[in-house]
Amino acid sequence: MAITLKQASGAYDFRLSAHSPLWFVVSSDNTAQDNFKFVFEVFIGGVKVATLKRWPHPSTIYGSIDVAPIVRSYLSNNYLLEPSPASGAWYVDYDVKVGEEYGSPPTTYLNLNSWLNVRAYNSYEDITGTYLKSQIFTKQDKLLTSRPMTYEGRKTELISVPYWNYSDPILTPYDLNVYDSAGGLLITEERTMLLSHNVVDCSLANVDLITDTIIANAASLELVIGSETFTINYCEARAYTGRTVHFLNKYGGYETYSFTGKSRMTADIDRKEYGLQQDQLYDNGSTVAMTPLEEGTTNVYRGSKRTAHVGKRYKYKLSSAHLSDEEFTWLAELVASPMVYLYMPDFDNVQKAMPVKILNTNYDYLRIESDKVNCLEIDVEILTDFNSQFA
Repeated sequence: MAITLKQASGAYDFRLSAHSPLWFVVSSDNTAQDNFKFVFEVFIGGVKVATLKRWPHPSTIYGSIDVAPIVRSYLSNNYLLEPSPASGAWYVDYDVKVGEEYGSPPTTYLNLNSWLNVRAYNSYEDITGTYLKSQIFTKQDKLLTSRPMTYEGRKTELISVPYWNYSDPILTPYDLNVYDSAGGLLITEERTMLLSHNVVDCSLANVDLITDTIIANAASLELVIGSETFTINYCEARAYTGRTVHFLNKYGGYETYSFTGKSRMTADIDRKEYGLQQDQLYDNGSTVAMTPLEEGTTNVYRGSKRTAHVGKRYKYKLSSAHLSDEEFTWLAELVASPMVYLYMPDFDNVQKAMPVKILNTNYDYLRIESDKVNCLEIDVEILTDFNSQFA
């Protein structure tokens, strides 16, 4: 009895996407036996979650299975602003064990070969790399983003970027440095990152020892982490209220972008009606008649329909400031993201994240050299239903 590996996806030293096929192809020296089948077992966190039996391929006599649909069902795309454990949120470690079954009646022989600690990431494949293997690898101990390392933002803006602490569980120190317009250091704050996958809040308000005087004189903020420096240069207040979105990028990290151009809100109205008998019987003791008026009135008509329900779906058209070529390429990840949140103020003027759906169905990669103006407009729909009164 021998099971031999022919192809394995996502061996631990490779960074493969859970959203692409994860094939395991094996052979056996018993395929000529009666009723032969390969038996694949998939384990997540040491717990068996699936057992699948496969006939040998009729021409190659190999057994194969794509475990990606099973593995990615154990990923969580929950909104992650605060630091959180990476396992299950950013990657899944899994095991595949292969056995065989044959005979009359069939006898099952399990775990004749196995591939342990295989890792699949919550990233996705794009045109710049195969299964993002090389791209993920270049992000170890770095910011997990494609955005340029210099950004023009507002002092009140929520700005966060994800980081991959590849050397987990080694602690990763980082600094938040605030400078004035002459390059003088106003304040520096040292922090420590504890987990392997973190979202770093680079907002000016996130600096613990910040004061109104420092905010007034601040011209830039630097995040210094590992070998990288992310710089935010503060600009003057915009003419329009900015709208910040938080989105899941192609590497599986959450980051922000603020649309500081003109934004417009619209509402789609959906009405449901039901029918009525237009005339009703009127009887005051001396007169009996059918009347189109409401009972007890002389000037209110009953009508033949009523509005039963009015539903509302809110949409926003968001416009960016002028973008560099690199920013425009990066924000394609926003348009392709399945997890996007729009920050909106509540009744106490506290920003809350609302889930939205991006309605754009295509993306033009504009460039300044050829297109002259490089601004992004997107349409989003808030994924919450609102109702007026029910009649």
